[in-house]
Amino acid sequence: MPSCGRLSRWLSTSRCDFYDSIDSRLNTDKADFTLRNFIALFVPGIGLTVGKVTRIIRTLKASTSVPILHVDKDSSKLSGIIEVGILVFHGDEKESRHPPRTYMETGKYIWCNKRECIRVLHGEANNNQFVMTEEDHRFISERLPALIAAESKRAKLEQREKQEKIAKLKAGDPKDMSVVLLREVLMEMGVSFKSSESKAKLIEKVIQARLTQNDTRDDNLFTSVTLVDSVRFSEIQRNRVRYQKVQ
Repeated sequence: MPSCGRLSRWLSTSRCDFYDSIDSRLNTDKADFTLRNFIALFVPGIGLTVGKVTRIIRTLKASTSVPILHVDKDSSKLSGIIEVGILVFHGDEKESRHPPRTYMETGKYIWCNKRECIRVLHGEANNNQFVMTEEDHRFISERLPALIAAESKRAKLEQREKQEKIAKLKAGDPKDMSVVLLREVLMEMGVSFKSSESKAKLIEKVIQARLTQNDTRDDNLFTSVTLVDSVRFSEIQRNRVRYQKVQ
């Protein structure tokens, strides 16, 4: 199984702490939502997102997804990840200093984790426009600064840990690398390759490049040691000549 898949799964798992921090910052019970509800989400990497629920899917395992129409209390106790498909509504840019109350339909659909939902919204929806209530607007406005700060901290930590994981993979067994990582390693080592080359061929090139690099490093080390010994021998000879003159 490619290590890039393991890395992606690790990154998804690492966000659980962020979702838990969202729950603690909201400090409120969130009502379950159903299809056609309007919800506000705080999506990692995106931020505040408002949309209309169009799909609800429970991912039972990595290879399959089972669609369901309603998330009730009993189903929420089952294992798996609940993903929500929403029709995105975009806020008025004139109100960018604060979360806007009025949103317009964009025609764009995205998938989000259910745990990213911070509020089930109420308001008026007509003519592809949604206006949230004053209560919902106040709720989001009060909590948004803390959520943005938490997201900034999470993004920096995730980026640093991702770089460390990738560096570890690049230094490891080539057989555990993805094709993308193999190509990056070859480029860093100055080895040419064709974009059509198979993974097996790329692995072979990485192994060969490492052997060549190790041989070059050993030769350089031997040359350095030889130069040091030569300098020391010259110093001994000069000291011997000086001693003989003194005698």
